[in-house]
Amino acid sequence: MKMLFLLGGRDLEMVTIKDILDRHGVMYVDKKLSWGAKLSEYREYLDFDGVIYGIELIEDREPPKNYIAIDHHNEKFHQKSSLEQVAEILDLQLTRWQKLVSANDKGYIPQMQKLHATDDEIKKIRQEDRSAQGITAQEEEVAKQEIQNLQKLGNIYLLKTTLQHFSPLVDRIDKRDLIVYNDETISVFSSNIQMLIDSFYNELNSNLCYYGGDPLGYFGFTKEYCKQEKIDKTLKRIIEMINKTEKQLYSYHAFMFPFTFENQKISDKWICKKFSITTQKDYNEYFYFYKHVRDALFDTKEGESISQYYEYIDQEGSFTIEANSCSYELEIDTISLRVFNTNVALISFHLLNSRYKDPQDILAINDFGRRVYPQFLGEHFTNETKNAFLAKSITINQPKVGVLTEDFSRFDALKNLKSDMSLPPSYIKHYLDDSFESYEQIIDDRMFVLSLYLSQSKANCLGRIEDDRYIYEEDDFWYKYIFVDANMKSSQSKYMTKKLIKESTYDRWVGYGTLYGVSRYSFVAISSGEFGKEVIFTHMKTIYFQIFTLLLAYRASIISFSKRIQEVSKKDDADITQKAQELYKSYLNFLNGLYFKELTAQDQGIELYNKALNIMNIEHYLKDLDHEINELHSYVEMVEDKKESKKINDLTALGIIFLPATLIVGIFGMNIFPKGFLENIGGWVVSFGLMIGTTWWLVKNHNIPFKKFIFGAKKEKKE
Repeated sequence: MKMLFLLGGRDLEMVTIKDILDRHGVMYVDKKLSWGAKLSEYREYLDFDGVIYGIELIEDREPPKNYIAIDHHNEKFHQKSSLEQVAEILDLQLTRWQKLVSANDKGYIPQMQKLHATDDEIKKIRQEDRSAQGITAQEEEVAKQEIQNLQKLGNIYLLKTTLQHFSPLVDRIDKRDLIVYNDETISVFSSNIQMLIDSFYNELNSNLCYYGGDPLGYFGFTKEYCKQEKIDKTLKRIIEMINKTEKQLYSYHAFMFPFTFENQKISDKWICKKFSITTQKDYNEYFYFYKHVRDALFDTKEGESISQYYEYIDQEGSFTIEANSCSYELEIDTISLRVFNTNVALISFHLLNSRYKDPQDILAINDFGRRVYPQFLGEHFTNETKNAFLAKSITINQPKVGVLTEDFSRFDALKNLKSDMSLPPSYIKHYLDDSFESYEQIIDDRMFVLSLYLSQSKANCLGRIEDDRYIYEEDDFWYKYIFVDANMKSSQSKYMTKKLIKESTYDRWVGYGTLYGVSRYSFVAISSGEFGKEVIFTHMKTIYFQIFTLLLAYRASIISFSKRIQEVSKKDDADITQKAQELYKSYLNFLNGLYFKELTAQDQGIELYNKALNIMNIEHYLKDLDHEINELHSYVEMVEDKKESKKINDLTALGIIFLPATLIVGIFGMNIFPKGFLENIGGWVVSFGLMIGTTWWLVKNHNIPFKKFIFGAKKEKKE
C-alpha cells in the first residue's frame, strides 16, 4: 500500500518520526514548519494516489478522502501520541528511547516518570526536545535570567518573557497554574484546562487556540488570536477565571479497613456523630433505606444501638502515596469509624483527588493506596513488591496529628518476620490503638476500595456502541478499574475478561454516561458531567458507602462468629453450654438486627445490593456459618444429654443402695424384727449387714448402672 506522510511542527517527537520513516524507506515530506503548521501548506501533495497521513496539521482546508489525520491535541488529546500512531501504522515496536520521547510529548515529565525514567533520561529528553524546537544556547541563558521575574497573582504564577519559545522557561518552573506570555501570544500550563476549553470553545473551533497534555495540560493562543484581542484583556480574563474557579474534582477514593476486636473504649479523639436530618442530603440518605435498616445504620436513639458512627477530631490534611514510578497527594475529606455490636468495626479514609485526571493515575491511586502490608517478599524483601504494586511509602499529614509515615521497612529484616507480627500499617495503628485493646483485620493485604472517576471523555467512550456491543465490555481500563489493577491486568484471557466484566458491571445508566462495577474488593463508578459531580458523588459518600459498610460488616461478623465457634468448641464440657448460648444469642441478634435480605424499595438499590451480595459471596459464607452453628448446637445437645444421663445414673445407683431396705420394709412392714431388736447396737449391725449384703449381690451379679463406679474396672489378665 502506497503511503505518504506530511510532517507538522518541529519538536523531538517529529524528529524521531522522521528518523523512523528514513530508516524504513517510507515516503514523507517535511517543510520544517513551526508549531501551528497547516494542511494548506502541503496543497501540492494532496493529489497523491495512495494514503496520505498528515501529522499534527491544522485542517484549514477540506482534506481529500484518502487523507488520515494523526494528532493527539485538542479534542484528540486522549489518543495515543503521534509517534505511537505512526509505529502502529508501520507495525513497529518502539525502543525505550522512543517510548520516552512519546511519553514526553503526550504528558511531559509526569508521563515519563510513569515509565520509570531516570533523572538523567528526563533531563536529556527535555534538552533534545528544546534543541529540536530550534532553541539556542543564548535563549537558554536568557530563560535562566527571566525566571527571576516570576510573580504570583492569587492562585496563578505569571511570567512575561522576551523569548519566542516558552519551553526553556517552563522546564525550569515547577509551579502550576502557570501563565507564560510575550507580546504576541499566551500559554497556560495547568492541571485543569477544562474551564479554558469551555470558555474558548468558539475560538478552538476557529483554530485560534489549541490544547493538549495528559495529565499535565497546556492551553495556547495563536498569534492570530492575540492580534484580534489585546494581550492584557485576555490575560485579565484568564486570571479572573482561574482564581474564581472552584477546585476541580477528578476522583473520589475511600479505603475501608474492616476488622474484628475484643474490647473497645473509644478514644476521645473520635467524635461520636448522632445522625440528624439538617439538609436535603441527610433526608435523601435516611429515607432511601427501609426503617429496620435505618435502625442499624443510623444511631439516632439513646441507649444501646446496633452501630455507632465516629469521625476523627482532625479532618484536615493530606494522604500521600509515593511509588517507584509516581507520586500522588490527595486531600483528606473524612476519616471515619463505624463500630457494630457484633464486635466488628471499619475505619475508612475518604480522599479527594483534584490534581490527577489520567485514567492510569486513578488506577494507581486505588491499587497503591489500598495496600496495608506486602503481599509477598522477594529475594530483596520489599524491593520486588514495591516494583510490582506496593507503595514506597504512604504518609498522612494532619495539623493536629503530625506526620504519619508507613514505608514498610519493618518487613526488610528477617528478625521482624514473625508469625505474630503486627501487619496493619503504622498510620492505621495510630488511629486504632487508643480505642481497641486488640483487633485483627479480616481481609488480606488490601483494603476495600470505593471509588468514583469523573471523566466525561472516558465515560462517553466506555458507553459508546460499536458492532452492537458497548466498548466497556472488553475495555482494559474498565476491567482494571473494577478489579483494582494498576499495571498488568489480572486476567490475560480475552474470554474470561469479558465474562468477569459482564458479571461485575451494572450498566442501567450507561446511556447517561454512568457505569458501576462491583468486585470482592471494590465498588467503583465512572460518570460524566455535572450529574456525576452533583449526584453520583453525593451518593458514593452517603448511600453507597452505607450499603458497602453493611456488606463489609456482614463479612467481618461472619468471620468473627466462625472464630468464636472454634473457641467455644475448645472449651471444657462444663463451660461449653453457657458460652454456646451466649454465641447463639449474638448470632440471632445479628440475623435479626443487622443482616438484611433487602435494604430499600428503590430498584437500583435492590439490583446493586443483590449483585454485591452475590459477588462478595455473602450468602454462601452465611450458609456455611449457619451449618457451623447447627453443628455446635448438636454437640452442645449431646453434652447436655450426657450430663442428664449421668444425673439419672447417679440417682439410679443411689436408689439401688436403698433398694433392699425398701423391699424388706415394703414386704414385711416395720414390725418384722422382734420387739426390742433395734434398741441395741447388735440389732442395727445385723439389719445394715443384711441390706449391704443384698445390695452387693444385686450389683455384682446384674447389669446395674455405675457397676464400674462401685467395683472398678476388671483388670485384664496378663498373658
